Amino acid sequence: MLIDVKSMGIFFWHKKMFNQASQQLHEVTVAHKMEQLPIIIIGAGPIGMRLYTQLAQRYPQRSILIMGNENRVPYDRVQLSSILAGSARFEEISSSTDAINEGRYSRFVSAHIECIDREAKFVIDSQGVEYAYSKLVLATGSQPYVPAIKGIDGKGVYTFRSIRDAEYLAARRITSKHTVVLGGGLLGIEAARAMQRHNTQLTLVDHNSHLMFRQLDQKAGTRLATELRQQGLTVLTSSGITSVDMDSTPCVRAVRLRNGEQVECDTLIVATGIRPNIDLARASGLAFGRGIQVDSTMRTSDPDIFAIGECCEYDGQVYGLVAPGFEQADIAAEHLFHESNDHYRGSVLSTSLKVAGLAVFSLGDADPADIGVRSYVYEADTVYRRVNILHGRLVGIVAIGIWSELASLREYARIGKHIPPWKIWRFRQTGDIDSVGLAAQFQRLPDDATVCNCNAVSKAKIVALTKHSTCSVEQIGKLSNAGTGCGSCRPMLIAATSSSAPLAPQRGYKTLFAAASVSIVLAAIALFYPGAPYADTVQLAWHWDELWTSGLNKQISGFSLLAISVIGLLVSARKRLKWFANSHFSSWRIGHVVLGVMALLVLAAHTGFRFGSNLNLALMSTFTALVIMGGLMSIFIALEHKIEPRQVQLFRTGSLWAHVLLCWPIPALLGLHILKTYYF
Repeated sequence: MLIDVKSMGIFFWHKKMFNQASQQLHEVTVAHKMEQLPIIIIGAGPIGMRLYTQLAQRYPQRSILIMGNENRVPYDRVQLSSILAGSARFEEISSSTDAINEGRYSRFVSAHIECIDREAKFVIDSQGVEYAYSKLVLATGSQPYVPAIKGIDGKGVYTFRSIRDAEYLAARRITSKHTVVLGGGLLGIEAARAMQRHNTQLTLVDHNSHLMFRQLDQKAGTRLATELRQQGLTVLTSSGITSVDMDSTPCVRAVRLRNGEQVECDTLIVATGIRPNIDLARASGLAFGRGIQVDSTMRTSDPDIFAIGECCEYDGQVYGLVAPGFEQADIAAEHLFHESNDHYRGSVLSTSLKVAGLAVFSLGDADPADIGVRSYVYEADTVYRRVNILHGRLVGIVAIGIWSELASLREYARIGKHIPPWKIWRFRQTGDIDSVGLAAQFQRLPDDATVCNCNAVSKAKIVALTKHSTCSVEQIGKLSNAGTGCGSCRPMLIAATSSSAPLAPQRGYKTLFAAASVSIVLAAIALFYPGAPYADTVQLAWHWDELWTSGLNKQISGFSLLAISVIGLLVSARKRLKWFANSHFSSWRIGHVVLGVMALLVLAAHTGFRFGSNLNLALMSTFTALVIMGGLMSIFIALEHKIEPRQVQLFRTGSLWAHVLLCWPIPALLGLHILKTYYF
């Protein structure tokens, strides 16, 4: 039998093409099927809800399933102390699921997930119901850490982590006569303050040397303890509980301290920290340490499973605060379906809150052991501020009391901005790093800077809200939750609402603009004009060169120039001496610029705009540059109502500092010039 080799080759080629097409069709079908499967988010706390919001905005037609293991709608755990204190209702801290469930592609399910089948890509809840997923995100949070103390599992011992805990404690508060709180961190202090009603005696016990040991230094922690004692709490630091004694019920009767002392009580609240919820991830074979290990895209060891919030561990660090969780949620949203240039690099830990009526702020390491760190402190009656500087950059802040600069300083730390020595000097004298007002600080912030740390609200979002109308601080709070936490960002929000309105023109801005323009033109002539010529004949009626060749004329013009310069400096005295405040400052500013013009005219008479050499060249160049910078700054001020505010602030600040720095060499150069003239 003859075999047609060519026909056989064509047959096998067609078969290969058919197989490849079938494989590609299968892959497309599988991919399409996976696209129809939902993204599942396990965990409906603030961080899980943040991710849901981001995904709903980015992928409005992707199916999203968010699952919470409590038989409640999602709520903000950060606000639980308000529930316990009775200052807020559950409806005020909860998120309605109506919008989620009414959506075509999203759904909220109350279910406790017990198993993940990574190979088949579905999860199973406690009722045996299976939910298939395309991508899975674990936002399972954490659970209270309860130390191994004898009797701590008895009746009358509570933790404070969920709404159910808050409800139990709210009921207990009515009958409790003496409550002991174990743990002097933020949660312990909030629980103690919230339980201090109906004449309940409160004792706060902490094993550290001062309260909020991880966030505050010794002085700040001591100030906080003093405030709590003044409010009626008993605070025991450098102490701890070794056992819990029970009565015959059995219910808490007393706790025994390390020093052997026994404190009688009927309620014990344990607030000694958290442990990441990693049981689900561990059972499914995901890599874990203290938390579920993730990379800079928030992926776990399974590329289709992500983890965010208190349950995850990045670069050996578990963050127990909500703000880093929000940052992680934003990064996960970037990478769930597409690669992005944004990667998570860890968070600068910052806490901004109100504890016992005091505004408390902490950023970075409160008391670093690095010998290269230099710390500077400012103290007043109700204020304590400490900044930690490493190689000229801000690495830590501790603050007790309201500090309007905190949003700016948080941004300084995030971007590693250099803090010059004169700002450190200002801080030590006044307690402030910058000298500009709040509105200017707000304008300086980049769009992605966080203004409200409690709810991770950026400047861009606040600006977007204020553009629609004259939005009030309260309206901003309702629309974005900014300012509804500790309240420390409210001064910046007030500045944002005021700075969103168009700037009014400066008084006399046209005169200021004209005078500044003349000063710049004259200074430019001085720089580029080769110098006035000498008179070339004796038959002229007026020998103009005698203005700078006659000794007497040079003395008159020279001392006139000195007098004009000294008078021009009075504008600085007008700014700093309250008693020296005649007329509006805008008039002084115009006068200052006019004096600059006069100084240039007298300088022309004194030198003929000849720069000379050596010392004369240095003096003339510095003085002319000084006038130019002052003129530019005045032009920006005159036109600030027509220029974008952030650009105005940038130009004004740059020209101001150039103007100020150029002032410093003038006295030395002028002194040497006078010495040279009269001595030699």
